[in-house]
Amino acid sequence: MADIVPAKRALPGARFALTKFRPMTLPDTLVARPELHERLTAGAGKRLTVVVGSAGAGKSVLLSSWAATRPPGLTSWLSCEKADADPVRYWAGFIEALRVVAPGFGADAADLLALDGTMSADVTASIANDAAKLPAGSAIIVDDLPAADRRRVQAGGPVRDDEVSARRADGPG
Repeated sequence: MADIVPAKRALPGARFALTKFRPMTLPDTLVARPELHERLTAGAGKRLTVVVGSAGAGKSVLLSSWAATRPPGLTSWLSCEKADADPVRYWAGFIEALRVVAPGFGADAADLLALDGTMSADVTASIANDAAKLPAGSAIIVDDLPAADRRRVQAGGPVRDDEVSARRADGPG
């Protein structure tokens, strides 16, 4: 029997709960929102779609239900938390989220992060290059980005990826 070799982590030493990369379980009382799903689908072809609403408005439920309607292999999920305010940890989580649907995603970026543990133009370029190779219609849903302090995370640099982000209307701007 062959040995099972674990996948190389995007950030050595970082531990992520598997639930960080899965949409929430949909409630039995889910109200269908086909018009909002249509708007999200139209936005999936854009570089960035932002879903904004107050706490408890149903942003995560909406995005989870939309993700459930998409073809397999096109949608990744990343739930943010305060620890993701560190740009290196955030981008390592971003890479891990995309590896759920594209197992080799971010291999070069992960090596670069492991070398010096900092975000650099080379890491950003590597992530952007891999994102450009994703299938048409691919999307990554980043849930609760303000929990990660969006300004610090964005300091890591932009990527070419179709991203759907949810944030509270009353959250940090």
